Amino acid sequence: MSTAKSPVLRLTPSQEGAYEDMKSLLAAGEQPADCYFADNDLIAIGAVKALKEAGWRVPEDVAVVGFDDLPACEYVSPPLTTVMVPKAFLGQTAATRIIQLIEEKNQQPLKIEVFTRLVPRKSV
Repeated sequence: MSTAKSPVLRLTPSQEGAYEDMKSLLAAGEQPADCYFADNDLIAIGAVKALKEAGWRVPEDVAVVGFDDLPACEYVSPPLTTVMVPKAFLGQTAATRIIQLIEEKNQQPLKIEVFTRLVPRKSV
């Protein structure tokens, strides 16, 4: 059972769109949950801006976590906690696997799991 006041908010997947959407929700009386995990850092950054403008303190009132570890995460206030995906490694691994599949026919399916890493900053 969820204890969140707002289990899922559907915000536009861009910084400006998420900001405008969150701003509208808050103006309409939406009470934020204690924390949010955004699909990407841009959504999180936009939502944080709207929350702060509406008088909510991040992370004291509402914690926010993003996903991607964009460089901007270090420069927003507060710096955004996020989940880092090793994109270069992921791309290299995919390219290597495609080459193997082209060069070596009849290969068995292979599942490759790439782990993410939490990058703790000040938004939680």
